[in-house]
Amino acid sequence: MRTCWRVVLPVLVLTALLTAVAGSAFAAEAPFVPFDLGTLGGNASAHAVNNSGRVVGVVAGARFRAFSWTSAEGMIDLGTLGCSGESEAIAVNASGQVVGSATTCDSSDHAFSWTPRGGMIDLGTLGGRDAHDARHLAVEAGQMAVIAAAFLLVGWHCSHRDWYRRRVVVPASVLIACTAAYWTVARLAV
Repeated sequence: MRTCWRVVLPVLVLTALLTAVAGSAFAAEAPFVPFDLGTLGGNASAHAVNNSGRVVGVVAGARFRAFSWTSAEGMIDLGTLGCSGESEAIAVNASGQVVGSATTCDSSDHAFSWTPRGGMIDLGTLGGRDAHDARHLAVEAGQMAVIAAAFLLVGWHCSHRDWYRRRVVVPASVLIACTAAYWTVARLAV
């Protein structure tokens, strides 16, 4: 067990140091100054901004509508994918391309891409009913990567210990199985 702690303790210390360095890097940035972007007749919420200053997000009025804002254009409604659906801008890249999700005529959520020249383009889904399924898959892939990294950093070295299976593997496996069952039921019920 002592040998295992020789691995675990440095990993925990390194994690704490990296967290402290990352926190101080954000604290060293220029102070945040709020700026009123206006509104399209509702409560606006910004989700992302690129290096050129384009801000994207959603306005919650009678319907949720994606918006883009620049100092030259002001706030503009990005539209929908038809009918009287809703939309929400999630991110914007350096060239001003906006991505998000929008409700279609059949009430499913599709991903979209928007550019000032091309307008809103339906990107569809990844085979599911909603584009949000792709976001869930990305989050789950990230969680699996964290679990794999933790195993490589700690579990590989400690896996031959008797206490490791009893105190770590079995409880963690039960927790993961219960979480997976919950999310499976929750997603199938939708």
